[in-house]
Amino acid sequence: MSWLAFAFSGPVLWAVSTHLDKYLVEKYFKNSNVAVLLIFTALIGLLTLPFSWFFAPQVANLSPVIRFPSK
Repeated sequence: MSWLAFAFSGPVLWAVSTHLDKYLVEKYFKNSNVAVLLIFTALIGLLTLPFSWFFAPQVANLSPVIRFPSK
């Protein structure tokens, strides 16, 4: 995949999530607190984590020690 696709995918996905949040606020959370939407979107993210792990299990292999590159 080209580097240009990766460069544009971040802003495009950010815009999609912003529009989804706006839609959810206008349709379902109009009379409630913004914290409810924040928790709702966080839980949706937690539900997608097993799928990320299934397709790329190396993302779960994080080291507890931060290693900085040597100069």
